Amino acid sequence: MDAIREYVTIKTAPYLSKEAIATLISNIEYMACDQLELYKPIRSNIDNPLRSPGLRHLAWNVGERLRVPLAKRAVFIKESFPYELENASHEYLRLNLRDQVASQIPIDVPEKGDYRFHLETDNDES
Repeated sequence: MDAIREYVTIKTAPYLSKEAIATLISNIEYMACDQLELYKPIRSNIDNPLRSPGLRHLAWNVGERLRVPLAKRAVFIKESFPYELENASHEYLRLNLRDQVASQIPIDVPEKGDYRFHLETDNDES
């Protein structure tokens, strides 16, 4: 969870308030413990919002480290960001978590047997 907290803080800082980052980390912990009913909604910064591709990739990247099924990752990201994802169904999110589109948060495939993120090699917009 320390690696996930660091990753989420670094990747979402341009788009979320400190309070929203704390809520997001709590929501990730709830996903890891299968406590979906405890998710709290978050809204990204109005002047620099997170968009659907970046949110989908964030859910895939974190869920991959936690070994959470795609359907639960979709629920997590939809419940965490209901405003940004208001037009996306759970099924759409589940099927498109790891799509190959440009986004604020790129897909980060873990090395075999490793949970760490590739923060030092990212070349994204953040």
